[in-house]
Amino acid sequence: MASASDFYLKHINETNMKKIFIIDWLLLIAFAVLTISGVVMHILHDHYGQCFCFRSPVMNFWDTTHIVAAITFTLAILLHFYQHLAWYKSLVKSGLGRRSKVSVLLSVVVFVPIITGAILWFGPCNNHLGLWHMWISLVMGAFILYHIVKRWKVLVKSLKR
Repeated sequence: MASASDFYLKHINETNMKKIFIIDWLLLIAFAVLTISGVVMHILHDHYGQCFCFRSPVMNFWDTTHIVAAITFTLAILLHFYQHLAWYKSLVKSGLGRRSKVSVLLSVVVFVPIITGAILWFGPCNNHLGLWHMWISLVMGAFILYHIVKRWKVLVKSLKR
């Protein structure tokens, strides 16, 4: 028969797993909105032939959507890293071993578009940096898609809990 402490630990683990899955789904939604809004902004930029600093009302909508999704994504990725802190500590302590190389690479690469996006948001208008931001984000997006696909069954199963 399981003791009260075993039940408590199991409950804590289930509660933590629910929090992890909530953050995972938030990341997935924010990633989708970021990708769609970013691509639309670059298409509109090509159509209007203007720097993002001089926005039409349509650009303002997509720009605002992109910024809100980016802030949501950034906060969620920080929470995601915090939730998996033990994984990162074991990575530092024990080395790469059998851990996912894509997850390790993604952990580093994810901050590049966040940094370039922040520079674009706070800094002067720079179309060249905007293009670099777009291409780096698309490459990072491919890694994120791979990361999602590898965990898709677990994510879908989390909805049934």
